[in-house]
Amino acid sequence: MISHLEYHCIQNPEKTAFVFLGATNQDTFLSYRELRLEVTLLGCYLKNNCSGNRVVLLYQNTRDFIIAFFACQFAGIIAVPVLFSRSKRQTDKIAKICSDCGATEMLSSCELKDFINQNKPSIFSSAPDAKVIFTDNLIQKNGKTDFTTAKLNPISFLQYTSGSTGSPKGVIISQDNLLFNQEMIREAYQTSNNTIFFSWLPFQHDMGLVGKILQNIFIGGTCVLMSPYEFIRKPIRWLEGISKYRATHSSAPNFAYDLCTTRISPEEALGLDLSSWKVAINGSEPINKLTLDRFSEHFSVSGFQANSFYPSYGLAEATLVVSGKKQTYTRSEIAKSREPVNADIIISKNGLVGLGEVGTGTNLIIANEGLPCKEEEEGEVFIKGKSVTAGYWNKDNSDLFCSINGEMLLRTGDTGFLYGRQLFITGRIKEQIIIRGQKFYPYEIEQHIASFLSNIERNGVCAFDLTDNENFVVVAELKRSALQQLSFESLFVEMDKLLLDYFGIYPYDIVLTGPLALPRTTSGKLMRVKCRERYKTGTLGEISSRLKTSDKFRISPNAAGNIIKDVLLGSSLSLEQYLTKLVSDKTKIKDIVAQSTFAEAGLDSIRTIELINKLSEDLGVRLETHRVFQMNSMADLVDLLEKLIWLIHAKPIGKEITL
Repeated sequence: MISHLEYHCIQNPEKTAFVFLGATNQDTFLSYRELRLEVTLLGCYLKNNCSGNRVVLLYQNTRDFIIAFFACQFAGIIAVPVLFSRSKRQTDKIAKICSDCGATEMLSSCELKDFINQNKPSIFSSAPDAKVIFTDNLIQKNGKTDFTTAKLNPISFLQYTSGSTGSPKGVIISQDNLLFNQEMIREAYQTSNNTIFFSWLPFQHDMGLVGKILQNIFIGGTCVLMSPYEFIRKPIRWLEGISKYRATHSSAPNFAYDLCTTRISPEEALGLDLSSWKVAINGSEPINKLTLDRFSEHFSVSGFQANSFYPSYGLAEATLVVSGKKQTYTRSEIAKSREPVNADIIISKNGLVGLGEVGTGTNLIIANEGLPCKEEEEGEVFIKGKSVTAGYWNKDNSDLFCSINGEMLLRTGDTGFLYGRQLFITGRIKEQIIIRGQKFYPYEIEQHIASFLSNIERNGVCAFDLTDNENFVVVAELKRSALQQLSFESLFVEMDKLLLDYFGIYPYDIVLTGPLALPRTTSGKLMRVKCRERYKTGTLGEISSRLKTSDKFRISPNAAGNIIKDVLLGSSLSLEQYLTKLVSDKTKIKDIVAQSTFAEAGLDSIRTIELINKLSEDLGVRLETHRVFQMNSMADLVDLLEKLIWLIHAKPIGKEITL
């Protein structure tokens, strides 16, 4: 990367390499000549004053970070970028990273001096003599520079995965990994020295660092950078920046495109000019076709073209990009295809968005239990190539790679399939919800709920299993406008009905929270495992929970056991009493008996769905919704419950049960 910086500095020294957007429109500029000078001065200092070969980079200021990162490349030091946050959780994570990589030195800027001095004992608990260098005090814009003194380290940096929940994992990114992936990015998104990037993505994250900052130096373009906090606070600033600087390339996770359609009015969209935006990369999290359609329609008045979207797939273990290149077709392929193939974005039969062709030089195989899958057959995604890491720093990497057809490939943990040369990702193996042997993907559940319920944030639904049984939980963020006027119980029933009707399953619990309560990575990706942990520890900040609000309608395990025992002994009296009392408490209608019809008992369709959920939870049976709706009376339901209890609990004695 230093060679690329040197080359572009010689070719066009006064060209703007980076633009840094200020919070008050006080933008600052950094030319290739200035960048090269400051990198060299700091790099020479680091070569002479850093004792270790791994240095943690903790910055809030993007400009200072860029200088420090390239100075590490110049000095032959392995950079370890970490995210700055004043939260106790992030401070603990920084400490784990420092311990894991064995760093005894940190680079930072003076604006963080008080924070670092206060937290240094905990951050460097394993290295109490660690040294902190505040780099913005060191750089003097004069003196001689000599790029021939640059020192090459085969390892460029360690990318600690943002989704880590326990022990952090540092992905080893070599110089070869980095340069090869930079070429893949250039090819996939047609970048050149005329490219103008615009990015608000965290600069410590692979999508912001590798995909924007480093790609910019690789090709000799111009990169405009804005704080992610400015985007979250006011999303229109992202699009205003693209409009102002005539940016050609910009990337974001799916949620950011949705946020723009909800937070930017049609009148504001009229004032934007997005006609220069030729490559709008959508990656880092599952991509919703509805999001692409909504964004394209909403900002068509701004000159945005739908074919500018580039859905993509990547991961830190592959440096960044795995797929994203637009697929091209020959005439014979079009003639043979069973589906239209000339669209810019390919959609599978179940609505998944195609993530482009796999990049040149990367071997991607879909496999199950070590055997390659056929086209359109789903399995785990495995990759091999010069962009793929050799493993995690200081970790046992034996489980990271798997032999398929005699060659070792990295297992991504993602599931998907190939259709033609197009890659489709269906989910994460560890996040699959398995109920009665059937696999369900959290993303499908989340999007189904969000697409039908207007009171829920579009990207504010998280579904996860409870790992110890076949139950799953749904957590949903309510829009602020819905907090005061919404009936939580009605929403619980509506969500139950959506899932029962479409998937044939119901959640163990539904939790409602306020906006931005779900744990996410720095790139905005839902952290389902972390959400599960917070649910189990009661730290989600819930507003309401179906399980807690419905306690008065539930019975104790002992009472449920007694009902089941009575049924097995040939008596349905306690089951009738339980059912009639449950319905009476719910509908507030007295004198309900087993012979009462559903209408007489006050059971409309919504209350019937709620009753099905309660019976299933209390008695441990699986009631099929359509069967219950076909019934006429409470007695019919009692009869069905009896048979289901027998089916589950009775020992095999030769008795026939007709369901």
